Amino acid sequence: MLHSIVVVGSAAHASNASGSDVDVVIICKEDGLETVQGAVAGQELDEALSAKSEPALEFTVIGPSETERLFALASPFSFALGQGIVLDDDGYLG
Repeated sequence: MLHSIVVVGSAAHASNASGSDVDVVIICKEDGLETVQGAVAGQELDEALSAKSEPALEFTVIGPSETERLFALASPFSFALGQGIVLDDDGYLG
């Protein structure tokens, strides 16, 4: 269902300020994209209602076709992924 989980942004570089969120990119296989998007949306809603997550986690859920399009464009997103901390990867980013 998942290809990769990557922490990006200031948290990946230990330059985040107190109270900053932690940006996490989840790259899903196409057949799992909707399921993961729904699960993440539900988790974010639960956290917002309970205000228990400190620091806040900010998720981006994306499929391989969009990821590959952004890499082809050499977008800032692709640079952030390349400089991020890979928590899990099935070889997709390899």
